Amino acid sequence: MYHYEAGPVKRTLFLIVGLTTLTACRDFLTAPSAERSTGPTLLVSANGASGPFPLLLATTNQGELVEIDLNTGTTRWIGDAGHTGGLDHGWNGLSFDAEGTLFVTSRHRAEPPTDGCSGAFGTGGCNHLYTVDTETGRIVRHIGNTGVAFMADIDFAPSGTLFASLFFNDALTENGGLASVDLGNATATKIGLFGPNANGRGLEQGGLSIHPRTAAIWGIESSFAADPHIFAVDPASGAIHGQPVSLRRSDGGPLGFGFDALEILPDGRLIALASRAGIKFEIYSVDPNTGLVSLIFVEVDSKMVGKANGLEHIPASAFPFASFDIERADFALDPQGRVGRDKFELDGTVALNEASDGIDLLQDPVILRVGAFSQTLLPGEFVRNATDDGFTFEGMSSGITRFALGDDGRFAIEADGLGLADLDAGPALVELEIGNDFGGAEVSFDRIGSAPVQRSMVLLATTNQGELVEIDLNAGTTTLLGNAGGFENRSPQWTGLSFDAYGRLLTTSRFRSEVPGQGCDGWFNTDGGKCAHLYELDRTTGSIVRDIGNTGFAFLSDIDLAADGTLLGSVFINEQASGDGGLLTLDTHSGAGTLVSRYGPADLDRNLENGALAVHPLTGDVWAIESSNAANTGTPSIFRVDPATGLALGPAVALQAGGVPAAFGFDGLEILPNGRFVATRAGGISELYTIDPAGGRATLMPLASSGSLTGHLNGLTFADPTIPFDQFKVTLAWVRISDRYSSNRDRVFVWGRFRAPDGIDPVNEDVTIGFGSEHGFYLTIPAGSFERKGRRKGHFWRWFRGRWEYRAPHGTSGIRRMQIWDDGRFTLSAERLDLSGVDLREPVDFSIWLGNNTGGFAIPFNHKGFFFNRH
Repeated sequence: MYHYEAGPVKRTLFLIVGLTTLTACRDFLTAPSAERSTGPTLLVSANGASGPFPLLLATTNQGELVEIDLNTGTTRWIGDAGHTGGLDHGWNGLSFDAEGTLFVTSRHRAEPPTDGCSGAFGTGGCNHLYTVDTETGRIVRHIGNTGVAFMADIDFAPSGTLFASLFFNDALTENGGLASVDLGNATATKIGLFGPNANGRGLEQGGLSIHPRTAAIWGIESSFAADPHIFAVDPASGAIHGQPVSLRRSDGGPLGFGFDALEILPDGRLIALASRAGIKFEIYSVDPNTGLVSLIFVEVDSKMVGKANGLEHIPASAFPFASFDIERADFALDPQGRVGRDKFELDGTVALNEASDGIDLLQDPVILRVGAFSQTLLPGEFVRNATDDGFTFEGMSSGITRFALGDDGRFAIEADGLGLADLDAGPALVELEIGNDFGGAEVSFDRIGSAPVQRSMVLLATTNQGELVEIDLNAGTTTLLGNAGGFENRSPQWTGLSFDAYGRLLTTSRFRSEVPGQGCDGWFNTDGGKCAHLYELDRTTGSIVRDIGNTGFAFLSDIDLAADGTLLGSVFINEQASGDGGLLTLDTHSGAGTLVSRYGPADLDRNLENGALAVHPLTGDVWAIESSNAANTGTPSIFRVDPATGLALGPAVALQAGGVPAAFGFDGLEILPNGRFVATRAGGISELYTIDPAGGRATLMPLASSGSLTGHLNGLTFADPTIPFDQFKVTLAWVRISDRYSSNRDRVFVWGRFRAPDGIDPVNEDVTIGFGSEHGFYLTIPAGSFERKGRRKGHFWRWFRGRWEYRAPHGTSGIRRMQIWDDGRFTLSAERLDLSGVDLREPVDFSIWLGNNTGGFAIPFNHKGFFFNRH
């Protein structure tokens, strides 16, 4: 029997026991901690993630500071600010900066009368900015007068800018708006009004919060709004993104009250502080997609005298990971239902926040949570790898059996002897805390317990100001790559965007964006000019590579590449603003366009307008969506187009946004490799929508802008037509070429490994195999041909990685069977081939295209047609 007197396991008791009794002992270092409580599940976020809440702080209209523990449903009164000049302070918003300093703003009439703040909401600039001691609630520093009458809430952006939600003048009826606040002198700079909601009235000021990862700004309406809304805000203009979402009770009924504060927790959950007459304290969870709110019970401290206003989570010197990606997640349940026999594996990458003080697993504790499972690894349980490139933990009992974290941020985790029955019910939240660094990601397991890898979803977009923009759908951000500049004193205005068959990035110019000498000055070229040109752009800078040529048409609204390599375009047919839409083809060498046909009528009243165009990457179907002009004469629609005739196929589906007919159209459309439709709103600065082509539902995807974007988004295309595998190698290969008297009897077997940077999905993506550059074969396995296979065999428990498998009927010529495992291993067999032209004396090119991923390997066969890679 031993114990340590010092170090991270000081006073820990260790027992040496015989192997016959080992199974009855609990490993106190590596077993899941029964004592560690995750607290009650009090709310579920919009993305389904649930878990413990961080501690919160709230302010009151009596200058008090209160600590809130939503896990226990209790509050703790910390203290109040006291008073100055004969007036008690009253607080509204509060927010921590990156250094942990707590900033608060004062309410109207909370300053001395010399400020002229005796009137309702202040007849002068009443609002002041302070810092407050988090231990006592007392004022540390008075920074100054913000110069505005009333500031409802404040929050820091990840960039360090302090934003505020406020009234703009002294009138109670004034609409809410966005401002930034100078931390040196407290001066507020008004950015803009939030704007009208769907009912035509101005959105009232209320709570404001900024997403800690995406920097997206969200606002929520105050008690002055009888029908309160939640909405996304553009940080550059203060205007709302898309349509505000009306807030409703869980039974769907109207809420009847608004909110004084809004907070987005580090894991993305939204909570809000209610404004209700006679009620001091109510906190609700908020779903920004549906508008549903749910009450979270909080017990009010008896010392609290004021009504709560501000709301902020306590960072506790913790730093969210800059990124936390789960690339593979597998779990397996015991087939006989035995308790404590389940397993899981996780692979992924993590990147630290710039403010982090780093990770040292010899000093930092590690906490891993997967669903209801939670385990803590104590400091010192990890060892530094012999190669000095990371840390590894090895366990011997139930719980985590292996945890490896490399210096490059890649991690691999294995756990055994668990009870994971709850994971079979749906998504699970994976959370990782390493010292003071933390992050989480949701994984949605399929029916056999495998979570698909997270695909990188990056788009490119053009604007009507000649800009090229990168959109990261996973992060919810837009990044300005560059501007094409100008020519002949004009700035080009871009519309459509697409890669051609050679990987060149092409775009088309808008009307009036060419030089005057080409007769392009009129509105939609009423002077007879044909303005639309085809250009090639630099993928990284957005600058013009070359002007390919004039299309011969007045206005092209979008372009996309057809499955056969033809560049298609959506166009106005005539030179009038009310022209009907139609399909054309474009010569990528000269830019010249050839009209195929008009789309035809959407109904009895009007023809389908020009708009965005996209080709489905899996089926090759051509889809079109109507532009803003359609909103002037009827509800915009989405419809499928016959590429041979240019006519709309079947009835067009009317679009809805927020449950009502869309009052706007779309300038860009793209169908992602996973089949999801996304579109840019006509006239929207950074507004992207997902589109349901069957039901017509358009759902806003707010984007946080990073860069001085001046134009509104137009064209849209998936960023990388082909993405090379990070790793591609052939381990074993064998070829049998029959003698010259036999035909179509040759066979190929290949065994190898690849790794895709953005993930793969063989169920929904075509797989093309190439063997031999000239005399070999190119064979395609269509999307949907693979089946997902599990890890169970007979009645015995076996731990296998999941895989996708394709099998052709016996006797089929071409690819007979292919398997792709979750870790990237693959096997391929093909038979009944004719490889008589393949020269095995030279290395044979072997390649795989899987969706938009590709890789190749030159296989050096020996004289017997065999290759084995020992490395």
